[in-house]
Amino acid sequence: MPQDQQIILKTNCKPILAQKIRYYKDTTFTARLLPPISVPGMDMDHHHAVTERRTRAVTPDEVSTLDLSRLALDTEAITAFSGDPEHPSPEEAAAVVDSFFAQLGWEDEPQPPPTNQPPKPTVRTGISAGRIDLSLLET
Repeated sequence: MPQDQQIILKTNCKPILAQKIRYYKDTTFTARLLPPISVPGMDMDHHHAVTERRTRAVTPDEVSTLDLSRLALDTEAITAFSGDPEHPSPEEAAAVVDSFFAQLGWEDEPQPPPTNQPPKPTVRTGISAGRIDLSLLET
């Protein structure tokens, strides 16, 4: 069978011998063709970091040059300021911060239930989490 012909088989219908239309050769269809689309390349390292929810500590030197679009979290899910972002209310600022840390998967440490007893005085030893505060030792 020639390449410009085809047989169409349809249920409850006799076979149909038809001529194929080459849309790229027919002027009726070439006028409707759209230009080819351009698909941007995908940064696979960033994609894997997002899907694996990788995290790492940011150094103070990186803070000023940090690109938020490269963070492995859904920034669209972070609560946006509804009022003035330069002067938010404490409640609104807390909601934004909480939604940011929720995207990182961080949770608040459970607080012990409140008691009616006065708090015990804390003794500062200068040692905290395996680190020594030298300023306390000098005094």
